[in-house]
Amino acid sequence: MAERVLTTRELNRAVLARQLLLERSTLAPERAAERVAGLRV
Repeated sequence: MAERVLTTRELNRAVLARQLLLERSTLAPERAAERVAGLRV
């Protein structure tokens, strides 16, 4: 079975979502920093 390849638009949307830039988030700033930058606060 062939793996599905993301289109450029799908990839860009996924990156924005992972960076919490696609829609508003209710995460605390510390949790957002952990998620986006991989930091441990």
